Amino acid sequence: MLDAAQDWVRVHSARVWLACVITGGICVTLACILSAISIWRHLRNYTSPVIQKYAIRIIVMIPVYAIDSYMGLVWKAWAFYWDVIRDTYEAYVLYCFFVLMIELGGGEEAMIEQLEEKPQIKFLMPFCCFHIKPGRTFLHRCKQLILQYVYIKLVLTVVTFVTQLFGVYQEGNWSPKYAYLYVTIAYNVSITISLYFLVQFYEATKDILKLYKPLAKFLCIKTIVFFTFWQGILISGFSSIGLIEEHHDWSVEDISYFIESYLICVEMLPLAIVHMFTFGTSSFGDLIPRGDTKAGLVDSLNFRDVMHDTRAAVKKNPKRNIDVGSFTSASKTEQMERVVKQAWLKKRGEDIVKKWKERYFLLISQPAGLVFYKSNPFLNADELRPRGFIPLSLVTEVVTTEKREDKEFVLVTPARRWHILAESTMDRTEWLSAIRSMQLDIVVDGQSNLPT
Repeated sequence: MLDAAQDWVRVHSARVWLACVITGGICVTLACILSAISIWRHLRNYTSPVIQKYAIRIIVMIPVYAIDSYMGLVWKAWAFYWDVIRDTYEAYVLYCFFVLMIELGGGEEAMIEQLEEKPQIKFLMPFCCFHIKPGRTFLHRCKQLILQYVYIKLVLTVVTFVTQLFGVYQEGNWSPKYAYLYVTIAYNVSITISLYFLVQFYEATKDILKLYKPLAKFLCIKTIVFFTFWQGILISGFSSIGLIEEHHDWSVEDISYFIESYLICVEMLPLAIVHMFTFGTSSFGDLIPRGDTKAGLVDSLNFRDVMHDTRAAVKKNPKRNIDVGSFTSASKTEQMERVVKQAWLKKRGEDIVKKWKERYFLLISQPAGLVFYKSNPFLNADELRPRGFIPLSLVTEVVTTEKREDKEFVLVTPARRWHILAESTMDRTEWLSAIRSMQLDIVVDGQSNLPT
């Protein structure tokens, strides 16, 4: 009797496994076909390479996830190695999505210009009592804190691979003796920070990108990258508290992995359909068909842009493109002739960190404005690049404050507010007099933004 019951369980389990393999295989096949159609349409209409290569890379994530999960259903013994490939590509796709959003905004410089026109915005919960000024530094910090997940995930993938080889990983085992606990905690912290600043970036740019329906694209990435991660954590938690039990010759770990793999196989089909509309050619405007699909394929497989952006992201401060007109190309003698006033002053903007920095300021007559350096450019033998330039033609208001012993004044432009701190009240008066005198000359020439 016991043997008959065991045979029934064995046959029943085999039928369940076979049904899941068949239905999962159908969903995976359809998801891959739909993704291939989307990719082919992009390659046949490859007229916006800067945008479309990232869209193609994002669409490829559907087959990668689907095939990886199906391999977990059929060949569990090799599932770990397939997961390494999936995790690596998942991290890469998050990078592609962020860059795609920037390119849809016209590129990094165009996005910065549009962000700098915005007023201060609040941080999201739970830090909503703090404010930030959108601009170059804001975008650079978002890039760093979103892409940190990419780098950390790659490192943790290697750690997972190595610890698995030595038998100290033990997926689903929350004991502090095994690496799974620490890898999961690191994943959680990294993914939370990345998601937080991805949402912060979306909130700051959603009106800039509204033509391209950024919410739909954001939700697609969030669903695949973040939802599937938390889905796996939830299933692992169920197994830890006993909601998933051993079944005949299937261990708790085998059943948990099987459930997770099957769910992802099924979920990829509706996500592939959504991706056809969200990241398809129609979502990026009218594209003219072009037959050169090889160029598009080669461009999509070229990963040199990843290395370039990685080097830029790891820098502490963003690269600034400071345009001071003909002043920087003029000779030292001609530059000195254009200087109306110069001195060491302290300045701060309204970016994430409101920190006073000492800079050497020059009030120049052509182009009229304040240019500042890290040191005196006339004493330093090396060619110094300017750290910033405030054109007086863009200054809409000059504000004096009672703070810091009447030494501070503020130059207001459409993009931002520049807080400047003089050495003394008399110095501030002299600087304000020189600035306002130059502004009057600009008003006479009809080039000022000052209200008349």
